[in-house]
Amino acid sequence: MDSISKYIDEKTDVLYIKGKDEGLHQGKIPFVKYLIAEGEKTFEQISDIAGVPLAFVKEIAGKSKY
Repeated sequence: MDSISKYIDEKTDVLYIKGKDEGLHQGKIPFVKYLIAEGEKTFEQISDIAGVPLAFVKEIAGKSKY
């Protein structure tokens, strides 16, 4: 059986890139939750510090009980 890596270019495959980005964001959830719970920063500041979109911070805040 051939390896799929022959057919997928990691640099241009849209689904690969999207999955990689989602994985990176998932890894930042604990850090974002910590910053939210700290209560000293705005969502915009947390977004900048964590390097994630503002919508991601708001989504985590909505799901989190801090």
